[in-house]
Amino acid sequence: MIVITGATGFLGSHLLPHLLATGEPVTALVRDEPPSALRRLLRAVAAAGDGRALLDDLPSRVRFLRADLSAPALGLSGHEHRELAGAARQIWHCAALTTMTADPSLLRHVNVEGTRRVLELAGAAPRARLLHVSTAYVCGARQGLVREEDLDDGAGFLNPYEESKFAAERLVRSWAREHGRPVTVFRPSVLVSDRRRPPRTPRHPLSVLGRGLRLLAEEAGPPAPVGLAGSSAATTNLLPATYAARAMAAVAAAPPGHACDTYHVVHAVDTPVTDVLEAMSDVCPDLSVRLTADPRPLDARFAELTAGFHRYAASAVRFDRTRLDTVAPLPAPPPPVTRDYLRKALSS
Repeated sequence: MIVITGATGFLGSHLLPHLLATGEPVTALVRDEPPSALRRLLRAVAAAGDGRALLDDLPSRVRFLRADLSAPALGLSGHEHRELAGAARQIWHCAALTTMTADPSLLRHVNVEGTRRVLELAGAAPRARLLHVSTAYVCGARQGLVREEDLDDGAGFLNPYEESKFAAERLVRSWAREHGRPVTVFRPSVLVSDRRRPPRTPRHPLSVLGRGLRLLAEEAGPPAPVGLAGSSAATTNLLPATYAARAMAAVAAAPPGHACDTYHVVHAVDTPVTDVLEAMSDVCPDLSVRLTADPRPLDARFAELTAGFHRYAASAVRFDRTRLDTVAPLPAPPPPVTRDYLRKALSS
């Protein structure tokens, strides 16, 4: 059996079709009652696109268990927890609070304590392989090249989300050492899509960013030049979620290692922040988004509405993906993210 948290989320809805393709039964740990979770999952998988052919069969192929990721035993009964642990062959921990500007205590509650409870399940499941979804941005404010095995908080963090995911990954590594069990850690970069997102479906960071831009344009009225403190040399790593899900599935199909193997699931080509800013202006022509050394009050509102994106406008971090590139067969790499792709993603 494959157990997954976060199946109804943005990444989980892209990943689920690949898990079902293994032929293994899938149990999704969800926060809603099963009928509501099924409706959410059907909408999310349909929006993701890759799994549309599975929609008719999905209700019979996915079992839902209502769970509380931060509660002892995941909020399950003793019987449910033992049954799940005994049957699990893979445990995918994809659930997380990804809002960069959320309250730090809430981020820790969901991302760190939730991971702790999943580790308890993995500890009771001797035949299960744990696959933990972290983020490439556990590197925090580091600049330059970050290797896949690096986990260092010496440079600090750009937001509390990064810090919570760092703490969660450190828990996973400690658990792997203590139990002598192989663990796979995925560190995706910024996962995006250029598909139109229907209402009530999970959104990705560029979709959230685009919505914030439109709200700002409505508030400010034309013309409204907006400044962003940053560097013209800054880059960000944007990766289509469809590729990320296929790459993770390819890693999971290979035998696990003997320690905590970490994979940067990232694009081979970074996207210049200036390209993102130009696409923002294309999507909201009433806003002229530019880099500046002298932010104004409207710029602060821009930072608020764009959910922390401004903190990355001076980043020069690059992610090594040597270990990921050794996986075979790995899907063909996606092309560089174009301005047209950015426009569609911001408008989705």
